[in-house]
Amino acid sequence: MARLLICTVVFFLNFFFAANAITGELESLEKENALLKTELKLARKQNIYFVFDPGKKIVYLKAKGAAFREFPAGGTGFWGTPISTEPYKLLKRTALMSPEREEIKPGEKEKADNFELQALELKDMPRNFKLILDEGMVLYVRTENNGVLPFLRKNLFLHRWRFLQPLFTVWNSIHKKPYSAIYIMLKEEDAKSLYWSIYEGVETIIYPFEK
Repeated sequence: MARLLICTVVFFLNFFFAANAITGELESLEKENALLKTELKLARKQNIYFVFDPGKKIVYLKAKGAAFREFPAGGTGFWGTPISTEPYKLLKRTALMSPEREEIKPGEKEKADNFELQALELKDMPRNFKLILDEGMVLYVRTENNGVLPFLRKNLFLHRWRFLQPLFTVWNSIHKKPYSAIYIMLKEEDAKSLYWSIYEGVETIIYPFEK
């Protein structure tokens, strides 16, 4: 009798965990399907867009569904409410020293040539910056280099991150505003290239972080 009872309990426990696993997998597939539909909408537009996949640790620069550039990420982190399957729009970029981006008007060939030269010159671009997206999403881009000083800077940032995120959440909650934050560690050249490439109004798809 006792053996039968144990077998019954084990059976129902296995059934319970299997059901939960199937439910979780279905939810994951539904979310991935929604993200693919979102990207399809962006791919039909003429503008570039960005896709950040924390699972693969890659930021993609895309247009019409094709990836023009990949930025491999090192460390990543997330804080806040669940990530939306809808695209986020960039409101502004902030850095300690933000270089001005020269605007090019159609037909100005000489100026356009200079623009192409500037696009290749990345030494003046910031390597650490913050992207303010809509829906209360903030994306921190930090440079990850080898060496003692970069290591200390990285750890200082991570300590500040863990300390400040709960405070930012409380502050925004008081003002009834949503708040979420992500940090990405990139190589210096990739971080500067990303800063140059991204502009106000560009849309970004963010895949959810694995639990």
